[in-house]
Amino acid sequence: MLHISVRDPIIKMETQSIDESNNPIDYSILYTNVFEFQVKYFLPRKMPQSAI
Repeated sequence: MLHISVRDPIIKMETQSIDESNNPIDYSILYTNVFEFQVKYFLPRKMPQSAI
């Protein structure tokens, strides 16, 4: 599935996201090819009320 040799390393990554009330909204386990792995996260954040 990963198109790599059985001797090549892989990455196992576990992530969890929670909402503002600390309720879990996502849990993921990812196995990926270390030679092709790229990730970018863009998470919008609320501006604090005091900054407005």
